[in-house]
Amino acid sequence: MHTHPFCYLLHDCWKLIEEGWVTMVRQRHREGNFCANHLASLAQDLAADSIVLTEPPPSLLPLLQASA
Repeated sequence: MHTHPFCYLLHDCWKLIEEGWVTMVRQRHREGNFCANHLASLAQDLAADSIVLTEPPPSLLPLLQASA
């Protein structure tokens, strides 16, 4: 039984690797990625289990511009 929230994403990645895609996997701590860290902090304040963003939250825009 697949219970981890990312199991299907990981499964799709493995399928691409098996098809011969050249890949590189890197671990990045969220503190090293300011945008991911900010989104994770915003998520802690949400009551929902998941949310789909159709555009970046306004508070994320300065971070996106700084990393461009």
